[in-house]
Amino acid sequence: MVSFPNNVRRYRKPVTVLMAGALVLSMSGAAGAASSYPPGGGTTIKGCLNPKNHFIKIRPKASPTRCKTGRIFVSWNITGPAGATGATGAAGATGSAGAAGADGADGAPGADGATGPAGPAGPQGDVGPKGNKGDQGDPGPAGGLGSVSLDTGTTSGFGGNDNLGSTVTATATCSSGTLASGGGNVTGNNDKHYAAITSSYPSSATTWTVVATIVAGTQANGSPPSLTAYALCAS
Repeated sequence: MVSFPNNVRRYRKPVTVLMAGALVLSMSGAAGAASSYPPGGGTTIKGCLNPKNHFIKIRPKASPTRCKTGRIFVSWNITGPAGATGATGAAGATGSAGAAGADGADGAPGADGATGPAGPAGPQGDVGPKGNKGDQGDPGPAGGLGSVSLDTGTTSGFGGNDNLGSTVTATATCSSGTLASGGGNVTGNNDKHYAAITSSYPSSATTWTVVATIVAGTQANGSPPSLTAYALCAS
């Protein structure tokens, strides 16, 4: 915005400004101004031009109808059009490093990592000091058996025409006390049928079971062997 010196503003009459050639306002005159023009903060300077002597009377309210006869209404913008973009300036020198920033807040704990491989075994440690003697334990139950009896169980015989692989089963059950052991006996083996005990085991807390199988012989009919079971019972 163009400004004019205070001594010019004191005049009540219109101010006369000499324009050079193409009606361009001198930048040196504008730079020395101390007060703003036009009044009210406008953006256009208005005036009436005398074509004989090229003087312009600056009138804030000048218009084609307000200039005197023989005068020409003129106006121009205070601010000219924007100039072309200047060339990019050279890069400035690198500034000095700034001060270190404050520490940031602690982040949230991360997820647990995978279990690593087992490490090598460490060296064997020294033998520790001998411990104190422990308290004597309570007496245990009385050991040994009061008595053992043999109980004879069932007897199972093979058929006269049984062949190789045929089996019979016999059992012996304690009438009193607890089963301690057991077994069996095959009687009556001959050249036609020969049997042997192939399984012998406790089938319950009081019963012993025995199995015999024909394993040899001519397999001719008649004279079959038999199996008897026995149980050893403790009380």
